Amino acid sequence: MDTRLLRYFLAIVEEGSISRAASRLHMTQPPLSAALAQLERDLSVSLVTRNARGIIPTKAGQELTRYANELLGSMDDERHRLQLIEAGGIGDLRLAVVSPFLWGRMPRLLESFAEAAPQVDVTVTSPAPLEVLDAVRTGKADLGVISVTSVDDLSERWGHHLHVHRVGSFPLIAALPSGYSAAQGPFDLTELDGATWFMVRATLGVDSLPEIITNAWRDHRVRPGRVRMVESVPTAVPLIAAGLGVSLVPEPVRTMPGGGVVLRELKQELPQLQSALIYSRRVEFTAVMKLFLELALETGDAGYRQNQ
Repeated sequence: MDTRLLRYFLAIVEEGSISRAASRLHMTQPPLSAALAQLERDLSVSLVTRNARGIIPTKAGQELTRYANELLGSMDDERHRLQLIEAGGIGDLRLAVVSPFLWGRMPRLLESFAEAAPQVDVTVTSPAPLEVLDAVRTGKADLGVISVTSVDDLSERWGHHLHVHRVGSFPLIAALPSGYSAAQGPFDLTELDGATWFMVRATLGVDSLPEIITNAWRDHRVRPGRVRMVESVPTAVPLIAAGLGVSLVPEPVRTMPGGGVVLRELKQELPQLQSALIYSRRVEFTAVMKLFLELALETGDAGYRQNQ
């Protein structure tokens, strides 16, 4: 059945008059009467009768009224849902995010996203950096965030597979056992000469936290007594709390739950880590993804500072 004819029919039944229905529909009476006659011919039934009170539906017309209300209401609901999907207001979003961004900017960003798109279901995982890349490239995640020293270098290295956007940055601080808690002021890296250092593995093919640390050793003449490899910064933190070594970590570590680690600003000026939001060139860039990216770019570094 033609949904246009159904809407005309409902207007006639609701108004009880072809003239009033025509006025409501902003049309003249003759084409509306012709539309009603066409619907009755299509269905091979009489849909209305006329009496002193006006037009009333027959039994068949009453049944069609119920059906048409359900059908057109369902179509309107689906139209609204499709418009929400198109606008990024409904759907799902899978994020794979390295821990510094997860601790620092992500809570505020997710809050803003939830306000803008409350019907979008968001899932967040926090794998190692190389696994974030793999998740985005294989379609297991829609968007990923990793930390590097240069987003431009990341784009040059991975740009043929990924779109890359800078969405913030943060400094590094010293993560030390409790024995360093008495000292005040910026911490001098040279005090860690000969210490056991925890180091995350270099996996991205571009400079990141491991390269910043090794360059700091060289530039400031710090010779580690021992280097112990860890999978990620979160796995190093409890080892540092246990007094087993030291490291440099992203400043958002301050927001991690738990204690036992002394976190100190550095006397030396080191490169900051930049946050790169990535997504695959081989997948559709949905409205939901676009909305999240716009919010991430809108706040930038300010989003992290507001969380402090």
